Amino acid sequence: MTRLIWSKMAKDGMKAIIRYYRKEASAQVARNITTSIRREAQRLLLMPQIGVIEPLLATKSREYRYIISSHYKIIYYLLSSPVSSIAVKTPTNSNNL
Repeated sequence: MTRLIWSKMAKDGMKAIIRYYRKEASAQVARNITTSIRREAQRLLLMPQIGVIEPLLATKSREYRYIISSHYKIIYYLLSSPVSSIAVKTPTNSNNL
């Protein structure tokens, strides 16, 4: 079974997005953006190679790829098993991969 594993960094990134948009816009805007990010990430289950190789992480041992949702980059890598692991890159954690 293929599934997405959200890293702690990804979960923290989503929480940061929610906090930011609740403060700067509204709870509904925060919900819409995070729903959009989750929906886009779900597409990886059907098409895991859809993302572009992330050039900023090209020197890492894993092959990181990314897709865009709203104004956010969803950075992910594939495990050797049929499981995808994903991380959401946000302005607060973009250098921590």
